[in-house]
Amino acid sequence: MNARVLASGAGFSLALQNRHGNHRRSSPSQEKWTRCAGDLVALAKRGPAAGAGVVDMATTVFSQETNCSKRSSESRANSVTANYDEALARVILSRWNKTSQADKDAAVSRKRRGQLDPDDPRSFAIYDCLNYQRGHADVFREVYQKTSHFPPRKGERLLVVDIGAGAATVGIALAEAFKRKQRQRLDYLAFDPHPMMHKLGKRILKHCGSGFHSAKYATTLEDINFAGTDRLLFTFSYVAHQQAVADADTEEWASLIRRSVSEVNQDVELIFTTADLSDGVLVDLRTKLEEAKIVRKRACVSVQVRKRFPKLNDCARQVHWRETDDYWRVRAEHWILSA
Repeated sequence: MNARVLASGAGFSLALQNRHGNHRRSSPSQEKWTRCAGDLVALAKRGPAAGAGVVDMATTVFSQETNCSKRSSESRANSVTANYDEALARVILSRWNKTSQADKDAAVSRKRRGQLDPDDPRSFAIYDCLNYQRGHADVFREVYQKTSHFPPRKGERLLVVDIGAGAATVGIALAEAFKRKQRQRLDYLAFDPHPMMHKLGKRILKHCGSGFHSAKYATTLEDINFAGTDRLLFTFSYVAHQQAVADADTEEWASLIRRSVSEVNQDVELIFTTADLSDGVLVDLRTKLEEAKIVRKRACVSVQVRKRFPKLNDCARQVHWRETDDYWRVRAEHWILSA
C-alpha cells in the first residue's frame, strides 16, 4: 500500500470535512462530498496504481464544487439584478412613459450633462435615474470590490451613509456586491436634496433593499445618530461634479464626518467615485478633514466599466439594455479616518 497515496486520500477527506464543518445534521451537498471523500480513501488503499485515480477524482470533485460555488454566486447577483430591472421598470420607466414630450426633451438635453439642482423638474430626476443609475451602480460595485473595505462580518453591523444618493445608487451596488447574510448586517441610510430622487429611491429600496437590516432616507444630515454603530462607511457616488453643491454643503459634510469620528469607536471610512478628481468639492472636503487631522490613510482606485443604457421607447414595459463600446473611466478614493 502506498502511504503517500493513502495520505492524499485521507487528507482530502479531512479537507472536505473541514470545508463543510462538522454539523449534527448534514445538508445533502455535505453528505455528497463526504461520500466522495470516503471513495477517495478506499481508492487510495488499493495500492500505488491508484495514485492517478485519487488525483483525478480529487480534481473532479474540487472542480465540481468550485463551479457550483461560482454558479451560486452568479445566481445571487443575477437575482438582485433581476429585482433591480423589475424595480426600474415599475418605479422609473413607468413614470418616464407618462412624461410629456416637452418635459422629455428638456430632460434629455445635452446642455444638462447629468446636472441636477434640487429645484429642477421631476422629469430631470426620472431621466437621470433611467439613463445613468445602472452605470453608476456598476462603477461603485467595481470600485468597492477593489478597495480594502470589507463587508460586515458575523456579529457586527455596518452603517452606510450615502450622501448625494440619487435613487439609492450605492444601495443597489452593495446589494449586488454583498452575499445574503452580509446584506442582513447592513444599515443603508441615503440622503439626497432632490424630492423626486428621495421618492424614487424609497420605492427602489422596497425591491432592492429588502434584504438589508434597514434601508431608509434621511430628511436632514443633522439628525443622523451614530450611537451604537459598529462600523461606518460614508459614500459619495458622482457628487463631485454637481454644480449645485455649494461651500455650505461641503462644510455640512465635513461637520458630520468630524462628529462621526468622535462618536464611533472604530475607524470611519469613506469611498467616493467621480470622473474628475483634479479639483472641486471633494478636494475641499479632504482639505477640511486634513485640517482636522483625522485623515489617516488615502488610497486611489481606477476602474473602467463598459457603459450600458436602457433602450427607450414610448411603449416599453420592461427594461432592455444596450451595451456600448465606450467605458466609464473613473478614479475613486478610499479614505480611512480616525481621531
